[in-house]
Amino acid sequence: TARAYAGVLRKCEAVIGHGMYGAFISHPRRAYIHHNTFAAEACIVRPFVDTPSYLIARYVYGWLDRQAGRGATRVAVSRSVALEAEKHYRQTAHRIIHNAVDSAHFRPHDRATARARLGLPDDLWIGAVVGRVSIGKGVQTVNRLLPRLPDGAVLAFAAPKVSPRLRLVDGRAILLGSVPREQMPLLYSACDALVFPSLYESFGLVTTEALACGLPVITSCVGIVPEMLGHEPTFDSMVVNDPHDAEAFRDRIIQLMDDPSLGRCQAAWGQAYVREHFSLDRFNRAYCALMEEMLAA
Repeated sequence: TARAYAGVLRKCEAVIGHGMYGAFISHPRRAYIHHNTFAAEACIVRPFVDTPSYLIARYVYGWLDRQAGRGATRVAVSRSVALEAEKHYRQTAHRIIHNAVDSAHFRPHDRATARARLGLPDDLWIGAVVGRVSIGKGVQTVNRLLPRLPDGAVLAFAAPKVSPRLRLVDGRAILLGSVPREQMPLLYSACDALVFPSLYESFGLVTTEALACGLPVITSCVGIVPEMLGHEPTFDSMVVNDPHDAEAFRDRIIQLMDDPSLGRCQAAWGQAYVREHFSLDRFNRAYCALMEEMLAA
């Protein structure tokens, strides 16, 4: 199988590797996409995981990640990842190409209709928690936030399964299970804000998808978020510098509940920002330019 795989690669004019699996690709015209940096993520979650898990992620996966970037045209999906690769692997990204959001799919829907289709109550303020509720995604902060939620507010969890680390509070959580991709715009449209206390993100596609659907976000300052600061005060004010600070997330929920105009302003700006900076057209043109450069080398 390995020989057959190598034979296929030799017939290709160029190869793009993704993730640590790029460590096993040998080709004279090769690009490597840094979707994240395992070493950086391992260091961030170190206080919350056992030593073997940390060592494997930091040194085994990290070594594979570094090897995949050696001798390749290196692409980072955000400035954060580019800085991490330079710090942990001493590898400079040759270019940054942001992930894209399909704005034709991720767009606003009528809130009342979306809530009815998803079976969500229409008399509560609902914060969306999307994706794995794990250590890296801030489950510790969510556990502290749930019992502190203001009256009339709940968190709706869209995840394939409930993490055993998540401590649910009666009347404060709605479990939606796995929400299919085609229904994610409905979820974003049905909620009042995305609540995203992630400890580590390489990009944070959930954030940009939510904004594309007109959903305000309350997020930690990770992934693509630092690059988005300084353009809109209502966005900046909803960014929490310390992802462990449950009180800060609670305070921002209260701000949005007390003054819905803050959310509307952020939502209008967010939709326009995502269309301009994270469009599929921009993404495609960037990768076409990368391939042309590789083939010309």
